[in-house]
Amino acid sequence: MERIVPPSMDDMVAFWSKENTLLKERGYFDRASRKMFEKFLPGLTNKKILDVGCGLGMMMEYFCAQGNDVVGIDIAPRVVQESGRRGLKVIEADARNTPFLGESFDLVYSLGVIEHVEETKHALKEQVRTCKPGGIVVAVVPFLLTPYCWAGILYYRIFRRDHPLVVTYGKPFSKQQLLRKMEAAGCERVTIEPYYGSAFLRALPNRLQSTLVDNIESSFVSKHFGLVLWGMGYKRKDA
Repeated sequence: MERIVPPSMDDMVAFWSKENTLLKERGYFDRASRKMFEKFLPGLTNKKILDVGCGLGMMMEYFCAQGNDVVGIDIAPRVVQESGRRGLKVIEADARNTPFLGESFDLVYSLGVIEHVEETKHALKEQVRTCKPGGIVVAVVPFLLTPYCWAGILYYRIFRRDHPLVVTYGKPFSKQQLLRKMEAAGCERVTIEPYYGSAFLRALPNRLQSTLVDNIESSFVSKHFGLVLWGMGYKRKDA
């Protein structure tokens, strides 16, 4: 299959300006992600946190409610402006070149970001660079070994080759691939776990989503063949 040319930055900005509105309205993904933080990082408070590719700030609101100092970055100006109007600290910036000094944050988090760019390795290293030694890096990416992912790959590569998400669905990760990338970027004690088996919930009303997420996310399918991989590691002192 011929190589697909990645979309321009303007295409990505236009897409995410629209998509983030849908994500905020539906709110289906952040609920599953919050459950992962409650599982692996319960009682997270009094930390300085960077949310890379924060969108309209659903996870930022979660972090702030726990008493953390939170900053977000996003490439879409409209998203940045709307988040700012809601009192969130969001800066227009690229995940590959953030405007922060090294070792600035206790936790650097990205949800579905690093796989969107060709320089995935560099984007992950940038997360590690801005994290304090011993601090936490979390990167959530598409999971290769799940039927959800392969359905997306086939759809976008065959029918929507001009769509910005073709880059995402062309770069899913296995557990070992994400583990190796995080270790190479400077992380240790890395944990990799699938989650988010409730992708179909975006078609349901919010009220019904809320009642189903807990059961679905605790199911065997989500824990082993979820749509995405949770990658969490601690920055090495020498990184």
